Amino acid sequence: MAIAGLTSCQNSDPISSEYDTTNFDYVSFGTLVEQIDLSTPSLDQPMYVENSMDGEKIRHGGMFGGNTPMYRFHHILDSMDLTEEQLASIDAFFALHIDCVTSARQTFANAVASIVEAANIQRQAIIDQYKAGEIDRETAKILLNQLKIDTKTQIEESGAKDILLAALKLCTDSLIENIKSVLTEEQLTLFEEWLANQPEPGEGGNRGEHGHHGGHH
Repeated sequence: MAIAGLTSCQNSDPISSEYDTTNFDYVSFGTLVEQIDLSTPSLDQPMYVENSMDGEKIRHGGMFGGNTPMYRFHHILDSMDLTEEQLASIDAFFALHIDCVTSARQTFANAVASIVEAANIQRQAIIDQYKAGEIDRETAKILLNQLKIDTKTQIEESGAKDILLAALKLCTDSLIENIKSVLTEEQLTLFEEWLANQPEPGEGGNRGEHGHHGGHH
């Protein structure tokens, strides 16, 4: 699935086996941002982003969020005797949250795609040198490997991730405060006890594709 110019390998995504997808509407990837994995460009293949682009996860605000949500809100919401009015409000809050995090993650994806696109222009220049006989195949391979390293560094130093993390924290804080606003005093106590065992929104950041945070349950 191509997202904002990103081409991803169609890796099988273990997300569907890690939790009940019927409760997908009540999870949040919060401030989790996985590392960007780039393919190694070659004379035959351009560079592309290798991170899994699972469509269902993306539709629920999890692009570049790794395999495991930061918050599984359905665990606590299911344990509270919520009224239909409360559920309707919470559904609306989650819809707003998904819009919020999707916008932030898409902006980040666009920034990454622009950097990769520029790298592929440099790749073409290396190919042109090779075809002109200015460099041999081995030298071209070395230059292309270095291009991948330089591109990853450029992504890390671009500031795009810092902007993303700040936006995701605002989105997540807003969701939590909105949920609190419709709870009774007793429900609020339960919710805050549950929150105390969850990772703070500011704890997001680098996490490998298969990494885990504690306190998700």
